[in-house]
Amino acid sequence: MGRRDSVHTQILCRKAPAPVGAYSQAVHIENPGGLLFVSGQIPIEMPSGKVFVGDVRRQAELCLTHVQNIVAQAGFSLDEVAKVTIFLTDLGTFDAVNEVYRKFFVGQALPARAVVGVAALPKGVGVEIEAIAIKKGTEVDAIFR
Repeated sequence: MGRRDSVHTQILCRKAPAPVGAYSQAVHIENPGGLLFVSGQIPIEMPSGKVFVGDVRRQAELCLTHVQNIVAQAGFSLDEVAKVTIFLTDLGTFDAVNEVYRKFFVGQALPARAVVGVAALPKGVGVEIEAIAIKKGTEVDAIFR
């Protein structure tokens, strides 16, 4: 079976960890315009590449910094993030993660968000965060206004 042309462009950000599996850090869909899907980011320290499994606040900060760097590499901003999903292995850490989250996402137009409790995450971490962004001023943005 032949492969069709891709409907998206792969985003590669050197300020965030390289994928540890068969996926892209993020993909940008240019037509009808301006969608960015950021793969789940786990707390990997850059540039060492060491997985951080300590304090959950630091884990959340690392994850959100990776999301922020990938979003910026693709030409978007955190203000254009429309949806965030946070995966936690311990829902008891929700308040601590939420405290860090509030430092990255501020203002009136906060993204929609889901927090999901899971049994385990890759590399034994306690937090993983993914995001979807919509480029302001595109056809997709107009649909949502």
